[in-house]
Amino acid sequence: MSYKIAICDDEEFARESIVTCVENYSIERKTDIDYEVFEDYMSLESRIPEFDVFFMDYQTPEIDGMTFAKKIREDYGEKKAIIFVTSYQEIVFDAFSVRALRFLVKPLSEEKLFEALDAYMKTDIATNHFVIKNKGTTNVIDTDDIYFIEVNGKDITVNL
Repeated sequence: MSYKIAICDDEEFARESIVTCVENYSIERKTDIDYEVFEDYMSLESRIPEFDVFFMDYQTPEIDGMTFAKKIREDYGEKKAIIFVTSYQEIVFDAFSVRALRFLVKPLSEEKLFEALDAYMKTDIATNHFVIKNKGTTNVIDTDDIYFIEVNGKDITVNL
């Protein structure tokens, strides 16, 4: 199964650091991870449904990470994992209000990021998916969205 991660931080060094850690995690844990990097939340806003995990900075221009995390929770409930990566340690308690999975402090520790992703992999969010591969396309469906599955010979129909 492939996990989709959004990395959003306005600092290039921070984005590169998270990317390096995610790539190392994927290799070491033999986990298929697709990620995409964003400099701001405005460019990520319309694409929220595509991602399972969000690595988010708190302080960014235009929209702050806490406001964006609240939007994710309002629209998707607990179906998305939020991991804050920030220099602002004083907002750690605010992270509880949006039920963030983890709160990581910059500079980022690869060990702490690995712990955060390991924690995610053990959640219902990560294990409650059905993966369909067809002609080079992979679709991940939340099992809560499946009404029933029909099998007719080699054909499978997933009814949502």
